Amino acid sequence: MRLSKLLRIVLPRPDTSKRVVLDANIYVDAFMSRGSARALVRSMPYQKYEICLSDSIIVEAREAFRERYSPEIARNAVRWMSDLARHFVAPIVLPPTLLKSDPNDVHVVGTAIAADAPVIVTLDKPFRDEQECAGVRIMTPVEYSAHLGHLQMARMPQSVQTTQIASLEVAV
Repeated sequence: MRLSKLLRIVLPRPDTSKRVVLDANIYVDAFMSRGSARALVRSMPYQKYEICLSDSIIVEAREAFRERYSPEIARNAVRWMSDLARHFVAPIVLPPTLLKSDPNDVHVVGTAIAADAPVIVTLDKPFRDEQECAGVRIMTPVEYSAHLGHLQMARMPQSVQTTQIASLEVAV
């Protein structure tokens, strides 16, 4: 029996559907404001959903932090980003022409592909307007929060779903 086949039998494949790549602007916005990016980062259940990060995203965010803050605060912000991440990957190098909206963001798609993450979350309007690139969905923080809510609702027993929907109708 070949080793690769044996490894597939012995080692279960990880569930990568829970992985997500956050664009640098998400970290910067979450650090600086009280907007949707901060709400997403603070409410994301880290033990269930896995943030994936690459050096290229860290460099992009570090530059933005350095423009706005002192070097010490910028270092702390980058450390905070690293603490949030569950997976660190080297992005796959992709042609800049892959993204028509902003070729500078192709490294974010490369990070998602390398991490096997099905979703990228961004605040960059031209980037998110593409909605999908190379098989990776591109969402806003609000869209991803709704996506997480639907995933959590789908995993609940039907009786709990019905109770929650009824309580929402009463509350409205």
